[in-house]
Amino acid sequence: MKKLDKEPLSWQKQLPEAYAYHQVITNEVGEPVDYVFLQVNPAFEKMTGFKTEDIIGRRVTEVLPGIESGEFDWISTLGQVGLTGESCKFEQYSEPLDRWYNVIGYSDTPGYFAVLFHDISGQHREKEKLQNMIHFSQRFLDTENVPDLQEITEYMRTLTGAYSAVFNQLEDNGLGLTTKAIAIKTQHLLKSADMLGFNPIGKKWSRDPKRHARIQQDIVTTFENLQSFAVETMPVQMTRLLEKTFDIGQVAIIKTMKKDKAIGEFTLIMPKGTAMESQELAILYATQVGLHLDRVQYEEDLHKQRQRLEGIIEGTHVGTWEWNVLTGKNIFNERWAEMVGYSLAELEPASFDTWEALVHPKDLMASEAQLQEVFSGQKEYYDVDYRMKHRDGHWIWVHDRGKVITWSEDGKPLMMSGTHTDITERKRAEETILASKDQLETLSNNIPNGMVYQLMVDPKGNRRFTYVSAGVEQLQGVKQADVLINPKILYDQFLKDDLQKMIETEEQAFSTMEPFSCEARIRKPGGKIRWVQFQSALSKQPDDSIVADGIAIDVTERKKAEENLQEYASLLKLKNQELDVTAKEAGKANQAKSRYLAHMNHEVRTPLNGFLGFLQLMKSTNLDDQQKEYMHYMEQSTSHMLGIINNVLDMAKIEAGEMQLTNRVFSLGEEIETALAPLRSLASQKNIHLQITTDKNLPRQVVGDPDRLRQIALNLGGNAVKFTKEGRVLITVQCLETTKKHHILQMVVEDTGPGMTQETLNKLFLPFYQADDGSTPQSKGSGLGMTITRELVELMDGRIQVDSTPGKGTRIEVVLKLNKATDSHKDGALKQTENAVKAPETYNGLRILVAEDNELNQLLMRLILEKKGHICEIVANGLLAVEEAADNDYDLILMDIQLPLMDGREASREIRSRSDVHQPSIIAVTAFTSLEDQETFKAAGMDGFIAKPITFEDLGKVLDGVNKEGLSNEN
Repeated sequence: MKKLDKEPLSWQKQLPEAYAYHQVITNEVGEPVDYVFLQVNPAFEKMTGFKTEDIIGRRVTEVLPGIESGEFDWISTLGQVGLTGESCKFEQYSEPLDRWYNVIGYSDTPGYFAVLFHDISGQHREKEKLQNMIHFSQRFLDTENVPDLQEITEYMRTLTGAYSAVFNQLEDNGLGLTTKAIAIKTQHLLKSADMLGFNPIGKKWSRDPKRHARIQQDIVTTFENLQSFAVETMPVQMTRLLEKTFDIGQVAIIKTMKKDKAIGEFTLIMPKGTAMESQELAILYATQVGLHLDRVQYEEDLHKQRQRLEGIIEGTHVGTWEWNVLTGKNIFNERWAEMVGYSLAELEPASFDTWEALVHPKDLMASEAQLQEVFSGQKEYYDVDYRMKHRDGHWIWVHDRGKVITWSEDGKPLMMSGTHTDITERKRAEETILASKDQLETLSNNIPNGMVYQLMVDPKGNRRFTYVSAGVEQLQGVKQADVLINPKILYDQFLKDDLQKMIETEEQAFSTMEPFSCEARIRKPGGKIRWVQFQSALSKQPDDSIVADGIAIDVTERKKAEENLQEYASLLKLKNQELDVTAKEAGKANQAKSRYLAHMNHEVRTPLNGFLGFLQLMKSTNLDDQQKEYMHYMEQSTSHMLGIINNVLDMAKIEAGEMQLTNRVFSLGEEIETALAPLRSLASQKNIHLQITTDKNLPRQVVGDPDRLRQIALNLGGNAVKFTKEGRVLITVQCLETTKKHHILQMVVEDTGPGMTQETLNKLFLPFYQADDGSTPQSKGSGLGMTITRELVELMDGRIQVDSTPGKGTRIEVVLKLNKATDSHKDGALKQTENAVKAPETYNGLRILVAEDNELNQLLMRLILEKKGHICEIVANGLLAVEEAADNDYDLILMDIQLPLMDGREASREIRSRSDVHQPSIIAVTAFTSLEDQETFKAAGMDGFIAKPITFEDLGKVLDGVNKEGLSNEN
């Protein structure tokens, strides 16, 4: 590298132009691929933004990354200067620096070069604006692409850098303005323009005298703020609000001049903190706009004159010709040549032969015949249609019309002139019309039992048919020609009432010119009555006559169908009313069934309670082995009967939509183990392997309905053990997922039983359906277990899926959603038996009142309680229970719900309402255990409940929870 002081010489430092000295870097073939900065002057730093210490000794590709891939090849252009010694001068845009420069490159030493350049970005932008304006202004002269006022206004906004530009044109009297166009950069300014009266386009408004006086002398008037511009037009508060809201700054008015007269003005609104750009160009542009508008007005006037002069030729698509009959020379205009696809120059020299060569040979004879008639004086005008061949090869139709304008003294034609009119489209239209007319006539005449018509009503109300299709003869039994002559023939056929309705419908439609439709009865010749529908669309003629184009169709059969349908609808309405009565009766029957089931549930459980209770008492006596075996079978039968009763009651709740879940905290593992514990003994008796696996990830406590969870687990596990003869039953319980609020529990029951067919699976969840286990004609049970199980699963936001293969076994998967347990969860329902109280586990000698109306259950309760060492008093109705509680201090009242004279809930409320009565613990003894029932127990002041039939275990837990102060009310 050439050794050179990085500091430029003093004269170089003082240069106003940027100066830089470089060494060229070449590749192996000697081509310039880069150059190194050796010296730069202060002007270079100012024009490029680079510091000397940051670039000296560095390559240009390092200083300006991407310069080698730009559109202009700086490296090659300037590198050749250093290699060849030939200087260069050019203007170029630098993409990395986003500036324009005027550059001079020269070399004093091979392999080195210097550049002098200055920043011309500002001038270039102004030059671009000027060039753009020249280009835009050129369009003012382009008659085919003249910009509209909206485009002109948008360009003024861009030229001046304004947010908003509004063009207002002065009225001829100079007293008002009309907004012609608005160009807005930011849409929110449209709101301010609207407030200033600039919107909508075309709005007229008076000129403000004060503002007008300020702008009268100057081409450009600048207002520093909106208030100074608006003067008295707007309140000061409003203008300040607009300025603040929309950041409005300078406002400028640029006049649009026509010679020395203003014909309009541009109103410019600048962004806050900015001023109008390119004022001189804006003035020049506004002047050009004025000249353009003046020219436009002049051209409009001239165009009107031309229209008058050329209306016949241009308006009728006419070409002209002049023919020297003696010499055969022709003179055509440009339009004549255009008709056949040529320019006039291409047909020169034009002659009679030129015309003749283009005419269709078959049409020449007719044309020549017409000419002879004109030449012989038989006709004044030559008038004929014929075909001419277009340059593209197709034929056009021409209407040729002419006249001999000069004759020789001996009566021979000398000069003839005329016109050519292209009538190709007319000919095509005529052909189309003819075809359409034929088609319309065919369609009109083939409308089944219908007709097409055109009715004209003059301003005096006189009616006549201008068209009636042949279908009128079939539809109304009259001749087509007669109707066209006398329209009264049709109107006379209407029945009197229907004619009046028809006339009123027509008159109403004539007043609004809306399409109308009307149905009326007519009496055809011979007396036959038919229904006819008339539909018409209306149009008004220049003489105020009204034309109704319409169609009429025989709708007699449809009317008959409507009458039949109306009868059917009436019958259907009657049937629906009958169905409503039936539905109400069915609803009452369903309610009665529900009441009956609830009553039967209580009635069955009451004797079952005595039966089961005495069985338990009998077990406590001395029995031999055979008696114990019989006792065991009786207990199993009783439990089975109780299960059936429970299922039937649950099914009744499902059908009534009353199946509900409780919501309380419970131990998940304990409940599952409790539910599945009875299966171990059953599996052992059948000699099958039962494996119950609970995953370690099970949450310790959850919130939900533990009773229903046990019911699901026992039902599915019990079915698997019951139907499996040999092999194994696997029950797996795990927590699939824990969210912020829920635990997702999965229970899978798999067995090696007989499996089920697809037909059986399809019916598995139907009420009272029992799948055959393969060994007995019908499986034991109510056939409700799977139906109830699915209902309970769905109530827990869960799903159940059954997969089974005949001969291989069954897999049932249940996924349930249980709530997470928190300190805020409390059970809203009463707790049954063991959860009702918390007190010492043993305490004998309680004084107990039993309110029970069934004598057998009275005896049972007395025997059980006295055997446990308690004092027992018995009453048979609610009134006696209240009286006994008032006269004696009882520790516990076992209160049946269905008692004569006063039921158990009412009796409990009465006892709790007395402040002078010792308040014992009250436990409901009932078959009614729904959540709704439990709420009524609690509202009545009861502390818990025992479900019938009562077991010694349940009763014992209640008694163990009682102390001398009574039951604790903890839930």
